Amino acid sequence: MKKIQLLDEKNNEFLDNLVTFVVGPFGSTVTVDQYVNEPNYKYIRNKDINNFIIGDEDPAFVPENLYKSLPQFHIKKNDLLVTVVGTLGKLAIAQAKDSKSIFSCKSTLIRANKVNPYYLLTYLNSDIGQLFTLRGARGAI
Repeated sequence: MKKIQLLDEKNNEFLDNLVTFVVGPFGSTVTVDQYVNEPNYKYIRNKDINNFIIGDEDPAFVPENLYKSLPQFHIKKNDLLVTVVGTLGKLAIAQAKDSKSIFSCKSTLIRANKVNPYYLLTYLNSDIGQLFTLRGARGAI
């Protein structure tokens, strides 16, 4: 924890002043029985968030009406997703291919307003960034 103490002593900007946080939809808003086969609107789950990018290995899709009913959870290019349930602190950045997607309740979206999203992604994925990401973790994982 000495690293966090050293960083806390520096003149820092609060992340809240640089980004907008959007917490994922309530747990039962999107359920597995709502998945569809038409690949028009993607549902991003924790298992899709890996290695700085959103994976496409086993995608889940939702119907158009469900997607359109949840505009506050629409993912835009350069949005960051961070896992907040299960494996904490995995981060990925949305690419153009990830538009027309919504994210799960097990993630939080970070929309960089005043900082380069790629810089923030790299920082939060670094050893120091992971310390900050995980320092408030509590409960069972």
